[in-house]
Amino acid sequence: MSKCELDKKWTKKGLEELIKDGAARLVPASWTNSEYWTRFRCVEVGNEIIKEFALCKQCGIWLSVLIGHTTTLQRQNASHTKAINVDPGQFKMTSFLPKKSEVPKHVREKAHRAAMYMIAKDVQPFSCLHDDGFLTLLKQ
Repeated sequence: MSKCELDKKWTKKGLEELIKDGAARLVPASWTNSEYWTRFRCVEVGNEIIKEFALCKQCGIWLSVLIGHTTTLQRQNASHTKAINVDPGQFKMTSFLPKKSEVPKHVREKAHRAAMYMIAKDVQPFSCLHDDGFLTLLKQ
């Protein structure tokens, strides 16, 4: 399965189904001992890295991390809300962003920069991550 096909399958079926189908697996990434975040890689069979995820240890919210130097936030739809089994335990993929059309571009960009900072510096997630998503970021 190509990277492009896996990306399409990811948006359609959700990570837990990719893993169940054997098309991908989660492994701990290079740093897993940070205070606030646990990072995992979603890899294709054959060890090609497709995506990385940072998991908030406080509430279980996932941030999608693109390989390279760019971090993006991806809205999780209903198919991504089931708990999935990964080592070292079971976590829940949680919805935390409204639909793209409902969020002004400058808000998305601000959320994007905030997530990059939080993961890179290993700082505690903003409280708004645990409430109404990044829309409250504007008010801070």
